[in-house]
Amino acid sequence: MGKTEKITELKIKAKNAMTKNKLDEAIQLYEKILSLNAEDPVTMNEIAEAYKKKGDLNNARKYLWDALEAYKNLEYYPNATAIAKKLLNLGEDELEIMEIMADLYSKQGLIGDAISTYYGLAEKFMKENDIDGVLTTYKKIVELTPKKADIRLKLADIFVSQEKIDEAIEQYQEVEKIYREQGRVDDADQIKMKIAELRGEAVEEAPVQPSEAGKAGEEEFVFEQAKPVFEESKETAPVEEAEPLVEEEVAESIEEELISAIEGEDTIVGVPQPETASVEKAVSDWMDWVTLAELYESVQSIDDAVEYYTKAADYFFETGDYERAEELYAKISKLKPFELRPIQKLIQIALKTNDKSKAIEAYISLHICLKKRGAEEEAQKALEKALKIDPHHPVLQEYFPELAVQEEVKEEVKEEKVAKEEKKEEVVAEINFEELLKEEEEAISIKLQEPTPGEENIDYLLEQFKEKIFENISTEDFSSHYDLGLSYKEMGLIDEAINEFKIAMRGERERLKSLEMLGQGYEDKGELKTAELIYKRAIEKETQKDPVKMLAFHYHLGDIYARQGKLKEAIKEFKEIVEIDPEFGDVKEKIKELSKQLMKSAPTKS
Repeated sequence: MGKTEKITELKIKAKNAMTKNKLDEAIQLYEKILSLNAEDPVTMNEIAEAYKKKGDLNNARKYLWDALEAYKNLEYYPNATAIAKKLLNLGEDELEIMEIMADLYSKQGLIGDAISTYYGLAEKFMKENDIDGVLTTYKKIVELTPKKADIRLKLADIFVSQEKIDEAIEQYQEVEKIYREQGRVDDADQIKMKIAELRGEAVEEAPVQPSEAGKAGEEEFVFEQAKPVFEESKETAPVEEAEPLVEEEVAESIEEELISAIEGEDTIVGVPQPETASVEKAVSDWMDWVTLAELYESVQSIDDAVEYYTKAADYFFETGDYERAEELYAKISKLKPFELRPIQKLIQIALKTNDKSKAIEAYISLHICLKKRGAEEEAQKALEKALKIDPHHPVLQEYFPELAVQEEVKEEVKEEKVAKEEKKEEVVAEINFEELLKEEEEAISIKLQEPTPGEENIDYLLEQFKEKIFENISTEDFSSHYDLGLSYKEMGLIDEAINEFKIAMRGERERLKSLEMLGQGYEDKGELKTAELIYKRAIEKETQKDPVKMLAFHYHLGDIYARQGKLKEAIKEFKEIVEIDPEFGDVKEKIKELSKQLMKSAPTKS
């Protein structure tokens, strides 16, 4: 017998021993496997599970650590992440595990998850008053988005406030390099002057260009002697609220930017440059913000695209063109899924237009966004608002099927006590769109209070850094979330798998397969009614689009009915499959077996 065959035989015996709860025998068999293949992370995980069941947590942790390293060496990062979760559940050091998980997320391209985890780690350091731990973690966050100058500037401000001048200079030097790569020579020179000022060197201020002098809203950099205070760096000049721009002035600013691109400043590579005269003629209304945003988006300059989409969306919102505003805020939210403002504006639009479905969808997006940002309490409030509008809404039930099942149980109890008409009145009475709109308008208007210059504290600086970080997280990789969900499920981390599938199902390509795995996750938890609801809703919603893709959902639903003893319903689901694909799995055998059971259970005629 060869080595591979021997390992396979031992694994079968070990699994049988685990099934019979013969833990010592299973452990011995797993150890034999590892003696033949010392780098097998699957066996390491299984022997850890045996030790855990036995109550020997020290050995369980030891083998899980071995499995973690083995998966990392193999670059199986989703599996390594699942092992790290297991270690966390067994009580290993939370800070250490969070740092490992953040690194693993980044290796999978899940930058949003990596940043959220690092931010959670920084919060824990903050609670322990470990400012060095906070700053070290923030440096790691910055390295996840190395070309984001605005984030580095915020971190530099924090370093200055803590009198860590060398670290601040390091960040400013990186910003200067980024600006020069982008052709932003004036900004780079200003940063260079700041570095010199922090070093205590004599600085000769760069002369102001006559064409730039007196532009509305622009501020000069004023460098004072280095001291532990916050000085907010601006990449773009703010518009003064006291004198709102008229349409003509806005058009001129777009014209200047486009002409600047044509003449070689900040030229967008790969995009045909129009004639100057045509630009002057074209820049005439607010839709030019959208055109410019689309231009930036086409060359992956997402920050600039979002800036101009936001200008246009805000204009349409303020002028009551909610359809256009909604379209643009939705686009912004897709480009920046961790940014709260566009989602809040979508909620406002839905409430202003009395669109129940869109309000619920936006509240669900807000719930997911807040959860990813670590704001659990606020996330729960967003979900409660969606439930308040309509707890039975299909969109809500799709993302939170367990809540739908709970509502069904509640309704069954209510129907025994309350008349149907009274129940309807009660639900309608709970919906108050005006009240919800007022809450959302108040929420979106709350901003971090600007401190008096010279009195900025570390809490303010950290909050500024946090907001800048989440503003810069771009579109999520739904495929990676799906893969991670599979790894969690494979390792028995069902709740974690369910969370990943809920995120992945927001991706167009991952939607159906994530829904299927979501149902299987609830089946693994023994929550058959929830799984049943997921499969039924998918079939109702998707069958007309592509019946073939629904075959697996019919199969799972039939299987659930069979387990519940609903033989007729199960046979019906399996026959739906045979009509489209007679060779699908073991569906013919299932129909035959269930039909026999149904005949046996049928009452005999006397």
